[in-house]
Amino acid sequence: MKLRLLWNRFPSNAADWVVTGLGKKKMKPTKIEMIAIDCEMVLCEDGSEALVRVAAVDRDLKVILDEFVRPNQPVVDYRTFITGLTAKDLEKATLSVVDIQEKLLMFLSEDTILVGQSLNHDLKVLKMDHARLIDTSLVFKYNYDGTRRPLRLKRPSLNYLCKSIL
Repeated sequence: MKLRLLWNRFPSNAADWVVTGLGKKKMKPTKIEMIAIDCEMVLCEDGSEALVRVAAVDRDLKVILDEFVRPNQPVVDYRTFITGLTAKDLEKATLSVVDIQEKLLMFLSEDTILVGQSLNHDLKVLKMDHARLIDTSLVFKYNYDGTRRPLRLKRPSLNYLCKSIL
């Protein structure tokens, strides 16, 4: 049921979305078996989120992508406390979401595994749908100290995972 609800939130059939694999079009195999990805988003004037930075590394931690993206709407909150980004950081950003999709597709095949924290958010702003994922917010669930109901596990933040596992 949870998977179905999550799936319905992805408008993958929209014209500006990229869907990898799933038998739609056979992709060429790539040597990159696993890619870790992280996206930074800002809050726009219309209440939507816009992609402003994408970083990706391969399984050997080699940076394969680190790009700033031009927001498609006026920004009202840069979320600097989370993203570390300011308006000045985005002044020279020229890439669009479509440009980033094209760059990512150079590294992806239908066999590539994408790894990240809360990937549903990242894929939504990337307007991409990829079948093979490892989402650390779903893999690792912990009881936080002070939780009254021990059966209710919460999604851990990336910060919490790093402190408790690494």
